[in-house]
Amino acid sequence: MAIDPIKHSRIAARLMVAGFIVAVVGAGLAAGPFAAVATFGAGLFMLGLALGIRGPRDLGSNP
Repeated sequence: MAIDPIKHSRIAARLMVAGFIVAVVGAGLAAGPFAAVATFGAGLFMLGLALGIRGPRDLGSNP
């Protein structure tokens, strides 16, 4: 049974996004509304960086 790297990277990406959402919601509920906004903003920034670094290779613009 061969491992399909594309399929597994998609699963990993979904797990990463789900974990990010759970972490942001949990931190926000624990810390209060203002910290929730700051945490969410920082989390979106990091998620954008992660997807931005990964994105060009997926689109094939960096052969």
